[in-house]
Amino acid sequence: MQYFSCASNLTASSPPAQPYPDLRASFESFYAEAGIPSRQATVPHVYFTAEEWGKRAVEFVSQAQDYILISTFLANSHPVNEEIFAALEHKAHQGVRVYLIFDSSSYYTYMPDKKTFRPTPLAAFPKGLVNTAEYNPIQGTKLFALGSLLDRDHRKFWIVDGKRLALGGMNLNYYSLSPQGEMHNIDAFAELSGRDVLKPMVESFCRTWNDNSPDRIDPLDFSTKDTEDPAPEEGLWLFDHRPGSPSSMDTLFDSFFTLARKEIWMVQAYAFPTAALIAKVRTATSRGVKVNLILSTNSFRTVYEDAANYRAVELIDAGALIFVFDALGPSTCPGSWPW
Repeated sequence: MQYFSCASNLTASSPPAQPYPDLRASFESFYAEAGIPSRQATVPHVYFTAEEWGKRAVEFVSQAQDYILISTFLANSHPVNEEIFAALEHKAHQGVRVYLIFDSSSYYTYMPDKKTFRPTPLAAFPKGLVNTAEYNPIQGTKLFALGSLLDRDHRKFWIVDGKRLALGGMNLNYYSLSPQGEMHNIDAFAELSGRDVLKPMVESFCRTWNDNSPDRIDPLDFSTKDTEDPAPEEGLWLFDHRPGSPSSMDTLFDSFFTLARKEIWMVQAYAFPTAALIAKVRTATSRGVKVNLILSTNSFRTVYEDAANYRAVELIDAGALIFVFDALGPSTCPGSWPW
């Protein structure tokens, strides 16, 4: 079982030998009990590098004939994504409906010099052909409700014509799309199709858009279709990042830490574990499950690294094994934590 999103990768493995029952059946039962339906979709094609997804993203956009919906966390204008932005504007000129939601955190994205901020899509699309909305704007009027500023939309997904869905961890900014060897993130993006998956994703996009834009849109105006791609017998589950949702991320993490029988790997840029997550780790390790966590030493904000290092002690106390990835160039085997 595997989960991809926002520079994170969580994998639970199981030894093939009996007497363990089928691992997939265990997850199916767990999610069914939580009220999360299994959905039919094609086998995902995964893009593991910025070069792969950057090239495919332009093709993805060029195929659109009706509409393009993009939800991203960070979006900034830069030469690494100018071809993608140009393709979006070109499609809008042709009459394709293009909608882009980006998080307000985009205004505070430093370049590697740690001094320069890049402009957001509001500056990239000044003619208004590409419809843009800003998720939960960070404004001075919210100083008296600071908790609301923590509500950030980290999702990254693209929908074209209700036929193709792409989602994962890559933003529309320099760090996600820069070439390997520069200050790039190590992310993944997966592409798939299937009306059973696309319909709720379109509905989610429209709901988020309407919550953050005066120009309302109706999900009924964005049709979804099945493609000729063969759908596998095995299904797919969708989880919502919003707290309180019946299909929340908390349910997903519960399933991994509850059902893993041998080993869990978590790949994170950094980790700020809550008490609940530490309890999940401790529950898994107490059952003999090996919980591994890979962190990075290359965050573009050192305060993140410092905070992650500080909280790592609690994870170690809960029984987790922590490794550090410290290569800026080609991938190398991570060294163990020095403690």
